[in-house]
Amino acid sequence: MKILVPTDFSKLSRVGANYAIQLAKKIGAEVVLFHVAHFETPPLTHMMSIADVIKENVIQDLTDRCLQLKEELHTMAPEVSIAIQVVEGGPLEDQIESYASHHAIDWIVMGTKGASGLQKMIFGSQAYAVINKSSLPVILIPEHARFKNWENIVYASDLMHPQEELKKLIPFARLFHARIHLLHVLSPDSKQPWDVVKLQNALIQACQYEKINLQVSHHYEVVEEIDDFIADQQAELVALFTHEFTFFEKIFKKSLTREIAFHTWVPLLSMKKAH
Repeated sequence: MKILVPTDFSKLSRVGANYAIQLAKKIGAEVVLFHVAHFETPPLTHMMSIADVIKENVIQDLTDRCLQLKEELHTMAPEVSIAIQVVEGGPLEDQIESYASHHAIDWIVMGTKGASGLQKMIFGSQAYAVINKSSLPVILIPEHARFKNWENIVYASDLMHPQEELKKLIPFARLFHARIHLLHVLSPDSKQPWDVVKLQNALIQACQYEKINLQVSHHYEVVEEIDDFIADQQAELVALFTHEFTFFEKIFKKSLTREIAFHTWVPLLSMKKAH
């Protein structure tokens, strides 16, 4: 298993790298530190040779910084294999997707600003771009997160394709024998009847995974309810499935009346819905 970790050498990207190295140590994965160098095209042809020399020096400097980060991470987990990759170009999300698709990458782990709320954690420019572009699972690590074994995973779902999505999520849960807490939030005005026990048992049987709990709750503020549920379950990971962010956009349009203080220690796993 390979985990790609984007880094720009900032404190925030280091949070993602620290988490990734501990995760890799626990599950026996490899880590690839990934940096994208962007250069402006020189305006004059005669400047090309100078630009090439500068570019070569910058690439070497960035490679050295990646090597330094690699050595620092190795002190935390000497047994983890760490590779480095510096590429030229942009945007970041395109370079990540291209590299990941050609180098057998399984997951992407990256740090993100989490203190200003679940909404801004997801829709921050880089995080938004990467998870919206990526065909692979992306784990966003809030700035105050520290690695903990995944014992409780909260999975917020619209219940359109729960069996299909659970089958994608269960491999993550199996790594730690985690319990999956599936939450579906309805409007208090909803009259739709739900046999929660019957549906939960059907999902357990269909997915062949015993540790699935289903809860259907009623709340006008969906994000607030998800946030409270995360705290109640003491979750170490939150899972959401996206389809060009239609689910996120739907719930956030209903939740713009207040800023939700997202629990900044809980990583968020984003995976794509099937088309």
